[in-house]
Amino acid sequence: MSSSIGDWVLVPNPEPLTAPEELPMRPLLTRLLSENWEWKEKAQETTSDLDALSEDSDEWIPTSVPTEIFKDLLDSMKIPDPRVELNEHEVQWVGERDWLYRTRFQLDTTLEKEEKAILVFEGLDTFANVYLNGELILQSEVYLSLPATNMF
Repeated sequence: MSSSIGDWVLVPNPEPLTAPEELPMRPLLTRLLSENWEWKEKAQETTSDLDALSEDSDEWIPTSVPTEIFKDLLDSMKIPDPRVELNEHEVQWVGERDWLYRTRFQLDTTLEKEEKAILVFEGLDTFANVYLNGELILQSEVYLSLPATNMF
């Protein structure tokens, strides 16, 4: 017998759960990726995020995370402070553009066959595509203030 709640279906498990085999546990390794970030405006004629992200040019501007585009534009003196006088009207174009952020990193350890790496984002903008080694691993269409996690 199963019961349905919205889009979820609950099905009773006919077999009792058994404990998994004991595996040796390695300590959890954590690496913060808050350094070596760069950002730039995505050229409107660029069709691919990957093409734009892989471009090595002097347009990339160093930053650190957490951040957001208004802070980066202010820090690089590309916009006036939108909180001062009527400057908010002068920066409306910022939300109409696509912005790229990138960093490069290497894992310091080799994963065993049964181990997974977990990438945690503690906040993403409303629309975000996340690539790792040229592969799209996460698409967001809502603002995420809680951790977004992906395993690979």
